[in-house]
Amino acid sequence: MGWIRYVITPLDQTIDIRRGDTLDIDFAGLSDLTTRTNVWFTVKGDKDDADSAADIQIDEITGLLYIAGAPGTAINGSITVTDAAAGKLTVALAAVETAKLDIVGRFFYDVQVLYASGVVQTETRGHTNIIGDVTRTVE
Repeated sequence: MGWIRYVITPLDQTIDIRRGDTLDIDFAGLSDLTTRTNVWFTVKGDKDDADSAADIQIDEITGLLYIAGAPGTAINGSITVTDAAAGKLTVALAAVETAKLDIVGRFFYDVQVLYASGVVQTETRGHTNIIGDVTRTVE
């Protein structure tokens, strides 16, 4: 396939992100997402950083919002809810965007959901390891 696919449940909480590789993560076992109005996937080195400084932030409505602390190209990232009732979704990020991750190391991530009722809930969270690449070509 050319990319690594991760399957994350609330019990599996570490993701390796290889700089310059296509990222494809399946999340399963989250709450019922039927009444959601938006979903965010965010990666930061410091939890207190503003979202605009995120290493990665993608939302279901817009796509890629931020990459390496700068505005992203929306179509290069996505969140797709694959089974709302079962709490399943997929986060995808193009290789051209992960290549922009200039700092390697251990980071934090979460998946946060806004429901129609106004409730905001973090469905899962954990750590990511951003791993440097040797081959820098992505096109």
